[in-house]
Amino acid sequence: MADLPDLAQVTDVENAWRPLTNAERSRALHYIGQASRMIRRRWRDVDQRIEDPNDRLTAAEVSDVVVALVLSIVPSPTPGARSWSQTTGPFAHSVTLPAAEAARPMTLLDWMVAVFEGEETPTPVAQFSFPDPPPFDNLFVLRE
Repeated sequence: MADLPDLAQVTDVENAWRPLTNAERSRALHYIGQASRMIRRRWRDVDQRIEDPNDRLTAAEVSDVVVALVLSIVPSPTPGARSWSQTTGPFAHSVTLPAAEAARPMTLLDWMVAVFEGEETPTPVAQFSFPDPPPFDNLFVLRE
């Protein structure tokens, strides 16, 4: 079986974040491949759906998911790390990841699953409620 192309490119990650160093580009390329394989394992027909003009799934939407998955892990110097800090000159940046499953790197979030499965969040609709009218109907008598 021929290797399938990745569902996103390193330039997509750079466009979403910033220009990458050579080391980061190498890591991003690895994780793009990993995310692409993860998506294809769960949705085996993803490539056919992207090519199908009648399917609403587009390559750009799939790329958005892959980029988000990659950005959840590439900035971390150690995969699986829950916290790290970086200092450049007078600036320091510290990150601590939450322990919740949905916040861990390379985890498919609800919005990502919705891209593939077509579940859309319902549009909020304003709801109004008014109290029953007071009994003033007989205050004004209509005269003929």
